[in-house]
Amino acid sequence: MVTWVLQNDSRDHRMAWNQAIIDRVEETGHEWYEIKIVPFERSVVGGDPVITGPVVAYGTTGIDTVVERCQWKPGVWRSPGFRDGDVCKALGDIYLNEDLMVVKAKDVPTVVAQKGWDPFFAKPNTDNKEFAGMIFDAERFPFFIEGLITNEWIDEDFEICVSSPREIDIEWRLVVVEGRVVTYSIYKQWQTVMASREIYDDVLDIAAEAITRHDPAPVYVIDVCQFGDGLKIIEYNGFNSAGLYACDVERIVDDINAYVDST
Repeated sequence: MVTWVLQNDSRDHRMAWNQAIIDRVEETGHEWYEIKIVPFERSVVGGDPVITGPVVAYGTTGIDTVVERCQWKPGVWRSPGFRDGDVCKALGDIYLNEDLMVVKAKDVPTVVAQKGWDPFFAKPNTDNKEFAGMIFDAERFPFFIEGLITNEWIDEDFEICVSSPREIDIEWRLVVVEGRVVTYSIYKQWQTVMASREIYDDVLDIAAEAITRHDPAPVYVIDVCQFGDGLKIIEYNGFNSAGLYACDVERIVDDINAYVDST
């Protein structure tokens, strides 16, 4: 029996994904528990629930702290292999930001100036979303990063991935369980969120190649994009805080439950 612990979140799309998970969990005779996490404190309103047996947690990255504190297993699936520096090395020519460099926060301005990248793309070399990956103006970036350091979100030696910017069209999210894609969704089309359960065979093919080259955890998500006339892998991320968009939630619950029950 698997218990799904779901983080209550005021955002409508998150609550819709939660409800879809709850519906399937109830249909299949498993259990669920909803928690509300106090921001920044990472405490649970009303106290940590006591749950025996296997747990799968789903919410924001803040749910990781609760999982660790409660010692739930498997809880969440995290891996150093989700870091973009590792993904870039493993995937090579099928990775979108193939020129990516991992540098310390304090060294970013110098590195991007040497490379002549202005603007440039930057994101944390973690799966914790200390800040959103985006295109930055080289002149303004030091002020942005100083704010994060001052507020102790990161320190000067925090690893940041930097690369030249890329213009991409359609973006897909694919959910991987035990080395195979179990469901997928378009999540953006031309920089606008337009979720749709559609995919090209070529997208599934490049995802399969990526999994062959780099399969860092039993459960995770891969993002693929249409780039020019071809396809590239954008990134790998942990499943437990990933948006599900138009993915088949029933299939996700069934396949993860089957995996957890078998371990």
